[in-house]
Amino acid sequence: MIVKFQETVLNKIKQIPKGKVTTYGAIALELTGSVRAARAVGQAVAKNPYPITIPCHRVVRTDGDVGGYCFGVDKKIELLRAEGIEITGGQVLNFERVLFLFKKQKRENSPLLYLYRSCSCLILCCLIQHRYQGQPYGTFCRLWQLYRDWLVIIVE
Repeated sequence: MIVKFQETVLNKIKQIPKGKVTTYGAIALELTGSVRAARAVGQAVAKNPYPITIPCHRVVRTDGDVGGYCFGVDKKIELLRAEGIEITGGQVLNFERVLFLFKKQKRENSPLLYLYRSCSCLILCCLIQHRYQGQPYGTFCRLWQLYRDWLVIIVE
């Protein structure tokens, strides 16, 4: 039995073109206006009664990890590779390039995108400056990763 929310999620998944992926958070944002419903989206995707017809293998985690699949992660990776998506170590390569966002989510000139670009440049400058001063490189790599994780939540 398919409930209304699950049906809506599965209809959104049908819109993802071949060779593209989207995230659970992007679907949640499209349907509810918040990424907080990402887990509910994940549950709806997990109960997909037609996993090949409705391409739930095109939905991945926000960090680019392929996530789970009813036929196993290896099968999900195989299906994504067959569509031309490169995957290494369970992560989608060139994630930003293959990421599909629904029309109202595209924000080429949004203030958040401007903030992302500004902060990215600032953190990169700090990274270079501290690298030359002999500071631990790993500290700034961790800072960069935390920043990217935070920003993905805000932008999505």
